[in-house]
Amino acid sequence: MQSITPNQKINQKTNTAIELVNNFNIFAEGKKHITRMLFDLDKWMTEKTNVDVLVKRVGAVSDSFVDDILPDVERSLHDKFGNAICKRAFHVFVECAQNIYHHADSDCRLKAQYGTDRLGCVIMTKDHDNCRISAGNFISSDKTPQIKKQIDFINSLSQEELRKLYRDAVDSNDFSEKGGAGLGVIDMARKSGNKLVCQFYNVKDAPNLNFFSLDVVIS
Repeated sequence: MQSITPNQKINQKTNTAIELVNNFNIFAEGKKHITRMLFDLDKWMTEKTNVDVLVKRVGAVSDSFVDDILPDVERSLHDKFGNAICKRAFHVFVECAQNIYHHADSDCRLKAQYGTDRLGCVIMTKDHDNCRISAGNFISSDKTPQIKKQIDFINSLSQEELRKLYRDAVDSNDFSEKGGAGLGVIDMARKSGNKLVCQFYNVKDAPNLNFFSLDVVIS
């Protein structure tokens, strides 16, 4: 039987180690591919639900996206807040839902992860004495600059300037099939009395998509 030299033993161990590393890398890459997420929706929702959650709806965007929970919204508002907040918060909640319905974009890549190619999320919480409404949906990334510009402009205005802008937008009859003139966003800013907070998240392996998140605090 031919004896194995010390150098040959070292080479064998080295080759075995290399093979194990390669196999692990192949396994890890495969696992990475399997578990890769377009967007970590659970993390986003955890951040939005770290206070008293009153109403939450996450799912496929349709004509009746939030219709069946509106009674719950109204009841929760009356249970937790006074009349001064209730009416305005209900209005903002409906506007957020309508904004999702009109502007959420569909993409076939979303279906494998979320069960629908057009996803919407709207969450209402009690944050101290305030009502906070968080909304989220996927949009085409080419819309992001214009939306950010619009919200930044709205946030720069006083309440009186917002009222004038809203009246001018209505009077101009500048409406499209998707709401036109940014009326919903202007009205949310008017009703809330606070600045709108928006964020745009990148989506893995989909550079043409962003996840648009909007927070409206009613106080």
